[in-house]
Amino acid sequence: MIAEERDWRCGEERRCRERRGGCLWPVVQWSDPDPDRQKRAEERAVLDPGQLAGLYRALRKAREDSKDQAGAADLYYGEMEMRRRIPLPRKRGRLRARADKLVIGAYWLLAGYGLRASRSVTALAVMVLLAAAPLALWGFHPSRTYWRSALFAAQSSLTLVHPPEAHLSASGEVVQILVRLAGPALVGLAILSLRSRIKR
Repeated sequence: MIAEERDWRCGEERRCRERRGGCLWPVVQWSDPDPDRQKRAEERAVLDPGQLAGLYRALRKAREDSKDQAGAADLYYGEMEMRRRIPLPRKRGRLRARADKLVIGAYWLLAGYGLRASRSVTALAVMVLLAAAPLALWGFHPSRTYWRSALFAAQSSLTLVHPPEAHLSASGEVVQILVRLAGPALVGLAILSLRSRIKR
């Protein structure tokens, strides 16, 4: 975390305390052993998340030009965090900004901005286990057990060309289509994250 983001987070913490219980996350106490340095930091102009994202982007580009992939990845994470925290505009462009925040939020949740492969693998496993429930209840003629349905969902999510064949009901076909769309996307995110990890 760069010092400018720390200043922004301190301001957010103060606003959160003023709202008295409006915080979703526990309040973190930021302290500096040097009181003069802390006072200077409080007097500095605090940047907003959009400006912080631009600052992180410039620092990341400098690290990439220096072939420092590990440092660039850390700065990329900070840049994406600040992009996710940009408040929605009040007038025009609100719908587009909301869509951007939704995509960035999903990217953070499912892949840690392409830096956390475990999130994608976990999401894939959760999707397979969740898809197995409707498949076991309504998906097959004749019905199958939950674990056989989970195996079918896993095969469907990992097979791109020829899905496993079974006598499916209409609801079972819908679940299979959703699993076949989401599975390769999550595998792709996991591979992207592993590639970023190897480059570091």
